[in-house]
Amino acid sequence: MSFDWTKFLDVAEQLIPDKEENPDDALLRTSISRSYYGAYGVAYTFFEQEGGVRPTENTHISIHSIFKESQNDLVCEIGNGLGSLWIERKKADYKKESIWSLNQVKLLLIKARMIVSNVKEAKRNNLSL
Repeated sequence: MSFDWTKFLDVAEQLIPDKEENPDDALLRTSISRSYYGAYGVAYTFFEQEGGVRPTENTHISIHSIFKESQNDLVCEIGNGLGSLWIERKKADYKKESIWSLNQVKLLLIKARMIVSNVKEAKRNNLSL
């Protein structure tokens, strides 16, 4: 049985504090990271199911590009969403000077959920990469 990547989105949501007052930066950063990896994991699983072979270098960028280069708008949108979410995830994980509001983190989680929704729609419609 394979891992359900959407569980990362549930964790990301649980990490978002209820109050705007002084949200814990570590929680916000971790939420961003889990949002990205939840969406990426779902998209990567779709890539594998489509017969994709793991790139040997720059795996994340390569996967984003494969989706972005699709002739289908929905599949292309998945790649664009992953790319922009990946940039925020890198800032959250590596840039100590980066700051996010609670609302920004919530919007990134929404974006991740939209990517997952788009992957599911692509599967339902038998769209290929």
